[in-house]
Amino acid sequence: MYDNGGTGWAARSTVVDIAGKTGTAQVVGRRFQGVDSWRYNDHAWFVAFAPVNKPKITVAVLVEHGGHGGSVAAPIAKRIIEEYFKLNNLMEQI
Repeated sequence: MYDNGGTGWAARSTVVDIAGKTGTAQVVGRRFQGVDSWRYNDHAWFVAFAPVNKPKITVAVLVEHGGHGGSVAAPIAKRIIEEYFKLNNLMEQI
């Protein structure tokens, strides 16, 4: 079910099937890239829902100046979604 070559691989969970989309929002033009300053780093985002076949939760994560969505925002979304299911004990209802 998972695409090992996709950018959202870091959201893969053993608790629940997660579907999502990664993204990177450019902060400045290419001429500033490589400049040693965090304020020029791109914003990382990831939106997701779970479980895939019968969604119970939707999450949007935006990390300002975080870099890439797949490596920074996706793991955060995964933790939020997994905790939601663990805390609400919803796994039996899926």
